[in-house]
Amino acid sequence: MSVVRKLAKQTAIYGVPNILSRTLNFLLTYVHVGVFMPDSYGVITELYAYVAFILVVLLYGMETAYFRFVQENDQKKVFHTLQSGLYASTSLFLILVFAFQSSISSGIGYAGNPEFIGWIALIIAFDVLSAIPLVKLRHKEKPLVFVAINTVGILTNIGLNLFFFLYWFPEYQNGNSDMFLGEWFNPGIGVGYVFIANILSSGIKWLLLSLRGLPNPLDWDKNLWINAFKYSWPLVIAGFAGLINEVADRAMLKSILAPQIGMKAALYQLGIYGACYKLSLLINICVQAFRYAAEPLFFKQIKDRSDDSMVKILNYLVGFVLLVFIVVSIYIDYFKWFIRTEEYWAGLHIVPILLLANCFLALHIQISMWYKLSDKTKLGAGIALVAAVITLLGNIALVPIFGYLGAAITTLIVYAFLPIASFTISKKHYFVPYQIKKIGVNFTLAIIIVLIGHYILPDLHFALKGLLLLVFIAVFCFQEKLIFRHGNKRN
Repeated sequence: MSVVRKLAKQTAIYGVPNILSRTLNFLLTYVHVGVFMPDSYGVITELYAYVAFILVVLLYGMETAYFRFVQENDQKKVFHTLQSGLYASTSLFLILVFAFQSSISSGIGYAGNPEFIGWIALIIAFDVLSAIPLVKLRHKEKPLVFVAINTVGILTNIGLNLFFFLYWFPEYQNGNSDMFLGEWFNPGIGVGYVFIANILSSGIKWLLLSLRGLPNPLDWDKNLWINAFKYSWPLVIAGFAGLINEVADRAMLKSILAPQIGMKAALYQLGIYGACYKLSLLINICVQAFRYAAEPLFFKQIKDRSDDSMVKILNYLVGFVLLVFIVVSIYIDYFKWFIRTEEYWAGLHIVPILLLANCFLALHIQISMWYKLSDKTKLGAGIALVAAVITLLGNIALVPIFGYLGAAITTLIVYAFLPIASFTISKKHYFVPYQIKKIGVNFTLAIIIVLIGHYILPDLHFALKGLLLLVFIAVFCFQEKLIFRHGNKRN
């Protein structure tokens, strides 16, 4: 089976829980925005931004380190060493959070809900402790088990959210009560029920993974752990800097805008931005599924890399994400119903900007594989740090002027910078002759179509917008046929 076909097959399989999760999360957005106004939804947006940052620090690159060191070490030894280290550091994290829970909640503006901080910490802990077992399943190429366990967690989370927000909240608001509702429901918790559902679903996923094997601290290998940490610490910097690029806008919006317009208004804008941002994450569905399948596959073929395969894979990835960019952007009047409450629709104009940004991020996901495959993780960290500085400065400069539009523009600038910088530096270390001109043509054509179908002629008939979409598909297919016809010809 060719590398491209194998990757496509495993991406499809790994994509099942990811697509399910993202799709159902859209439905949850539909549920949440129907219950909470933007200022309340802003709380969810902000706290989950913090979750993303802390996860990177607590995992300290051990997912990628597992793939790297399992190639030349006993698999059980690698698992027990890395997982035992994560158990120790995560336990310390939980002790510190619960010891200073009140101080932390006051410091970030949630003094009235210190329990939120403890709940968020538990979500993080379960996710960290599930990471290496999931990576182990990916390495052993057991996608069906991977899918099954993730799907159980996803469905648990969805089911609890539907129960809380489609049964408990409406029943309470309608003045109805029963013994179960009266005993357990606390309306003061509000958005906290989102976190409770997540704790239970993440806990169940961790439990299912733990049934397949717990780490043995007696099997911890000091030298292996030190070597893994030396390899992975630059990935922590790269990951943390990458998250600054990904979620700093949501973490910073409230603090930047609150002095100008007040806390409630700032949370209101953050809620609108967070809900509209969810639409751009449609791109991430395919990107995340692709990453799950591509990373172990590329590491296994590190000694026998195929430039032609990597070139084709990137071409297809770009074509697919740009197709999603076009469809969502020009048919935004249909996709906006995922966020049904009209107060949120004020932010729909930023959705194409964020979608395009995530297309560049997809480009970066593959191009940046070079520094992991060549053990040049410090260079990857450097690229991410520069991007992080641009993110921080861009948000500080643009958000006070343009509000959440400034955050969206900054995201686009940073995500465009990442693949350009990564490809430029890779030429000296692990060059793959990607077809940059062809990729540029596809991006340019997609942007022109979106400018016409979303901004210039937003009321264009459904069928005419479909013709614009077909133009892109035709051009893309024509280009790929040229590859097949002329073999290894590159632009």
